Formats: sequence, C-alpha cells, structure tokens
Amino acid sequence: MLKPLSMVLLHSLQVNMEYSSPEIIIQVFPWEVQFEGVLTFNQTTVYLQYMSALFTEVQAEGLNNVHFLQLNAQTMDLSDWCSSHPSAAADVDISAQLIAFIDAILPNWSSTSYPLAVQV
Repeated sequence: MLKPLSMVLLHSLQVNMEYSSPEIIIQVFPWEVQFEGVLTFNQTTVYLQYMSALFTEVQAEGLNNVHFLQLNAQTMDLSDWCSSHPSAAADVDISAQLIAFIDAILPNWSSTSYPLAVQV
C-alpha cells in the first residue's frame, strides 16, 4: 500500500534535518514491468502517478536535494521477478543505471568521501 504523500514528505524533511540535507534519489521502476506480470496496467499507472506526485511535492517544498530516476527497461531483464521485486539480473542493470545517474548529479562521488552518506 502506498503511503499518503504528506507522510513521505514528512519523512523526507526528517531525513534532511537528521543528516544535513543528503542527496536523496527517488528510484522509479520502468513502465515495462507490467508486461512481465509484475504489476497490472492499472497498478503501474497508479504507481507512476504516485511517484511523480511525490517528486513534485518534495520539490514544491524546496527540497532540491531530492532527485528522480526513472529506470529504463531497454536492457533490463524483466523475467523472474518475485513479488514485485527485481531479479538478480535486473539488479545488475539497475545498479549500472544508478551509478550513471549518481555520476551525473554528483560528479565527484566516486573519488570523494561523503561523510554523511547514509543507507536508507
């Protein structure tokens, strides 16, 4: 079940206060996952609308350290997902996309220490 947007916004604000405005990436699964039976067409539509609304809400609140990554399924293995969770093969593709995205928004991240980095 999706959390109400205001609850997610509140959590984002709390993370910002606790960790001195860390970079936050909202990672969104590709639309194509529905073709493999991961989500139905309606579930996919609701999910994508929710994630877009979430990003819009946090940006409207001035949280410019929140970024939006829409994953691309062009090379992603969409088979063998379990309970809407990606397979190990899909995780490899997701990690490559995430690394490229982080390189774009934080060009020095691989050669610089970020002391306030946190795994959420």
